Amino acid sequence: MTRLWLSAALLVLGCGGEVDPGSGGAAACNGPHWRRLPTPPGAGHRGLHHAAAWGSDQIEIWSGMDGNPEPGASRPLVSGWHVRSDGELVAIPTAGAPSPRSAEAVGVLDNRLFVWGGGDADGGFLGDGSQLDLVTSAWSPMSAQGQLAPRHSPVAGVAGNSFLVWGGYGGDATGKPSGVFGDGAFYDPEAGGWEKLDGEPLELRVGPYQIVVAQADEHVAVLAESTATARLYYFLPDEKRWFAASTAGAPSSRSGAIMAYLAATRELLVWGGYGEGVANDGARYSFLTDSWKPVSSEGAPSARVLAYGAALQAQGAGTRAVVWGGETADQFDPTNTGGIYDAATDTWAALPLDECSPPPLNGATFTAFGNGRQALLWGGTSPGEPSMPEQGWVFTLEP
Repeated sequence: MTRLWLSAALLVLGCGGEVDPGSGGAAACNGPHWRRLPTPPGAGHRGLHHAAAWGSDQIEIWSGMDGNPEPGASRPLVSGWHVRSDGELVAIPTAGAPSPRSAEAVGVLDNRLFVWGGGDADGGFLGDGSQLDLVTSAWSPMSAQGQLAPRHSPVAGVAGNSFLVWGGYGGDATGKPSGVFGDGAFYDPEAGGWEKLDGEPLELRVGPYQIVVAQADEHVAVLAESTATARLYYFLPDEKRWFAASTAGAPSSRSGAIMAYLAATRELLVWGGYGEGVANDGARYSFLTDSWKPVSSEGAPSARVLAYGAALQAQGAGTRAVVWGGETADQFDPTNTGGIYDAATDTWAALPLDECSPPPLNGATFTAFGNGRQALLWGGTSPGEPSMPEQGWVFTLEP
């Protein structure tokens, strides 16, 4: 039997849909708000992949699962795309790329794309990795010196000047599953090796009903459930430890929320998710004051879990957080609606739809780029069109 480890950190998504079914895999389309990119040549199906921004105008799409609807046809992919904000698509070379895997640690630091760990198709744990030079498009192995034990579903991101890998689910020396890890390490691309971190153990495993991960400048932040309020932790790279944020005023405990970083005010927006029920409320955490404040629910999107979120910049008008998709409170019905949150005024507006809007999707990613004014929705599968090939949609925030 084939077993695949699916990284639920990538399940920040909606699925299905009954409102404006949108557009399936087809030719390019330019609408007033959404731009549908052409289906890449030879594209198959892709979901549960990774997306990471390189600079302001390019997103790296890597790996994921072939979303082929035929029974037993889904498999890990060893492929990807450079997607530029002008819509240009360039295939990532596969010569020297890491072996097929899922639920791996992926991140972009400087001019490199890192891929490490994960689970293989036989249910085993992987402890190797590769790095792609984004300038030369050449893959090379990551050093094994000092690396962590093999694992899948770890937290990953950029902490200071290093690639951070923490936690995850793995096994012992024999490969027997041993549970969730509470340790981590830095990978220094310049030194070409790993530095194990000796901070207080914190067991973290990425998953849709476990934790949510966000990059916040030099910090990697995670949101976890607890008995009362949600718990926010973020990594302090200089001190090489996790910081537990204040819980005073924090949102109620929940999973499947969005977490978007508002860079202009150094705040994290937490919204939606599932706790005692499906929520359409949230709060903002300030890194400057270690404090929370509530987010208005007036005019907010309907309650939903597993929605997508991205923070964008409106020209001369500050930060907006865009929420799209997710499963609604009514028997978890899926939707392709959303909202735009104005951080300056604490108000919501409806997310516009047009003739080029995406259909509801499972397993996609939603990532800001284009100098912060655009977000790329990529891949995934639509329950209404299970054979839809991978493609992308670009949402542009109006001035």
